[in-house]
Amino acid sequence: MKVSRMALALACCIGLVGCGSVERQVCARADECNALRAGDSVEDCTERKLQCTENLTSSEQADWETLAGNCLELKTCSNFVSCYNDDVPRC
Repeated sequence: MKVSRMALALACCIGLVGCGSVERQVCARADECNALRAGDSVEDCTERKLQCTENLTSSEQADWETLAGNCLELKTCSNFVSCYNDDVPRC
């Protein structure tokens, strides 16, 4: 059975499955760094990121995940935010 990334995100947000998607990790880190859009929750951000990356080709998705993952490895919030804003392509 094929499960869409959006369905997986919804299941993640309501606690049915693990929440390890790169999109979710980016949003959780942005929240920790006070870098979410005003009024956004991690769940709102994750849903938006999943919609965004779902529209990419598989190659573009892999590139996005790699670049976002590289940013997630950075220790400080300022480095993470700068990396994500400067290096990760927008959808």
